[in-house]
Amino acid sequence: MSITRRIFLRHTASAGVVAAVAAPVAAAEAEITPRKKALWHLRELERLAKVDGASNVVVQVIGSYTGNEDCRCLGIHYSGRLMDNKGMFAPKGGES
Repeated sequence: MSITRRIFLRHTASAGVVAAVAAPVAAAEAEITPRKKALWHLRELERLAKVDGASNVVVQVIGSYTGNEDCRCLGIHYSGRLMDNKGMFAPKGGES
């Protein structure tokens, strides 16, 4: 089947309408906080490990902060419980 000018214009026009409608919807969504992003990634790594056959999974991210010799971590215990030491990715100032 060859593409005709009419088919090409119909498909490109409908794609433009979809993009025009989707853009305002995406712009209206609230921004995801760094903490929520981190938790999503931790849960996704936990899920992938379980799909791979792991019966228990522990996922942690540990940060060492220079200047004040501070160490913070955020993780998921093998029981599913969230481990949060010193508020890694906690909102700063006016963030929520």
